[in-house]
Amino acid sequence: MKTCIIEDELHAQQALRLLIEEIAPEIQIMGMAQNVAEGKTLIAKHQPDFIFLDVKLGKQSGFDLLKYYPNPNFKILFVTAYEEFAVEAFKWNAIHYITKPIDSASLRQGIAKVKAQQALPAPSQLASLLEQVQTQKEHDKIVLAYHNFVEQVLLDDIVYLQADGWVTYFFCLEEDVLSRQRSLKRKVVSQNIGYYMDLLPDYFHRCHQSYIVNQGYVRLYNKSDQVLELQTGHKIPVSRKGKETLSLWLERS
Repeated sequence: MKTCIIEDELHAQQALRLLIEEIAPEIQIMGMAQNVAEGKTLIAKHQPDFIFLDVKLGKQSGFDLLKYYPNPNFKILFVTAYEEFAVEAFKWNAIHYITKPIDSASLRQGIAKVKAQQALPAPSQLASLLEQVQTQKEHDKIVLAYHNFVEQVLLDDIVYLQADGWVTYFFCLEEDVLSRQRSLKRKVVSQNIGYYMDLLPDYFHRCHQSYIVNQGYVRLYNKSDQVLELQTGHKIPVSRKGKETLSLWLERS
């Protein structure tokens, strides 16, 4: 597996190179670049399988480099100082990243995610990421990624989420092209449900260890049966812990 390091600080380049050689010797480091122009030349020359891309490249950024690759034929592992909004944007768009200072555990995890990723970054992922980072725009969509499947979903179309071990099922309303009827479709994502609870806005509520619901689809709260009845006809269980904050949450509208 071939990689290139695109990082503007020389000492950070060397530190990352040494760490890669130590924990992932099977990865070939084809070269290092300090800016956008050098990065373009490096990618053209070596055709890497993936790149380490620093968010900040002097007066430019890693996003300036990606403008030349709207449909890249390589995977990307972003490297960033912890800037809350940028990190949140990576999560929303299912883009892999590691934060500085880089340690062996986070680097090993980042490389493992890149290796497991079957699909190359989709143009819609990168376009959405770039827009959110540059404008700090509020999120109305989330990117769902699973193996070779990548899809943007409107938050308002998500009815509920269900946990199944280390995967999460998203149940979303979709319109059929022919009938124009909206029906519930299930999408599977390789992240645990807790990851999304930290990410989704507050009109989503974790009413049960295995369920998160969208307030917009709650028809009523059946306290005797401890279930939420949804507009779609589905009944979602409410746990003892979940009901503690449920009434207050439902009052917010």
